[in-house]
Amino acid sequence: EVRLYAEDPYRGFAPSPGVIELLRWPEGPGVRVDAGVYEGAEVTVHYDPLLAKLICWGEDREQAMRRLERALREMRVEGIRTTKELFQALLADEEFRQGRLDIGLLDRKLAAGDLQPPHDDAGRDLPLVAAAIEHLNRSTRVSVTSRSPRGGRSRWRQAGRRESMRRERW
Repeated sequence: EVRLYAEDPYRGFAPSPGVIELLRWPEGPGVRVDAGVYEGAEVTVHYDPLLAKLICWGEDREQAMRRLERALREMRVEGIRTTKELFQALLADEEFRQGRLDIGLLDRKLAAGDLQPPHDDAGRDLPLVAAAIEHLNRSTRVSVTSRSPRGGRSRWRQAGRRESMRRERW
C-alpha cells in the first residue's frame, strides 16, 4: 500500500498546496485506488494532505511490487508535488526490495541522498507521439480523398451512401 500525500519528500515533506491540474489513476489486475480528490480539486494546507491510497497485491511480494511499480508509472498527478517519486525510488532500492526494513530506513536513506527521484523521461515518448500524430494525419487525408482508380468516386462508397440514405427517415 502506498499513501499518496500532497507533500514534497525531497524538501522535508513540505506541504504542496495548489490545484490538481491533471489526474489519472492507474488501473489493471491487482490494483486498487481509494481516492478523495479529483482533477480540478484544490489542495490546501488546512486539511490532511492524504490524496489517495494505492493498493497493489499479487501472488507474492515480488509480483505485488511489480504491479505497484507499473501503477506508479501510470499515475499522473500534475499541479502539485506528491510523494509518488519517493515511492518509486523506494521500489528501486535493493534493501527495500529484499525486505530488509527497519523504522529508521526512510530517514537514513533520505539523509544519505540514496532515494533520489527517478530521471525525468517525459520527453522519452515524444518521437512516438509525433509518429502517431503523423500517421493519423496521413490516414485521415487518404480516407477523405480516396477515389477509385478511374478518378471518380469509389463504387463501394457510393453504394454505402445510397444504402444509408434509404434507411434514413426524413
